[in-house]
Amino acid sequence: MIKNLVLLTPTEPVSDLLEVSVMVDQLEALNAGLLRYDQAIAELFSTQKETSTIQALPGAGPAFAPRFYVACVRFGERCQDAEAFASAVGVAPITDQSGKMRKVHRRLRCDKHTRQTFVEWTKETIKHSIWARAYFEQRKAAGHGFQVTLRALAYKWCRIL
Repeated sequence: MIKNLVLLTPTEPVSDLLEVSVMVDQLEALNAGLLRYDQAIAELFSTQKETSTIQALPGAGPAFAPRFYVACVRFGERCQDAEAFASAVGVAPITDQSGKMRKVHRRLRCDKHTRQTFVEWTKETIKHSIWARAYFEQRKAAGHGFQVTLRALAYKWCRIL
């Protein structure tokens, strides 16, 4: 059936060409705006104190280091221990227990952007840290899911930090 279809016009309609050119213009403007944001973030991050520790973390490059720094500054000072910090950034698991029933699940009431920052950074650490790679492979071999393993590794990183 598809082979028997006949084009209505031998050339592309002008409206399609105009639509594509408008989309290209919008993408170029968006990319220029994103580049300005990236430059402003890099400048602000370079002026902050004690960023060398954050930059030394495995996988913390120009994208993750500023995000990670903001999370640490925002939640670090008001948390007394690693458990409170992991809960504040959203990577600590929640355990519901009643009688013989016990259910462990991810934290829903938290800052989603901060949790995503830690989980994405954790995924990068697997590439840059031998310990993180070994932990990830161990959990994977035990049959745990990818996202569950990432959150567990993020929780371990919070305890280390």
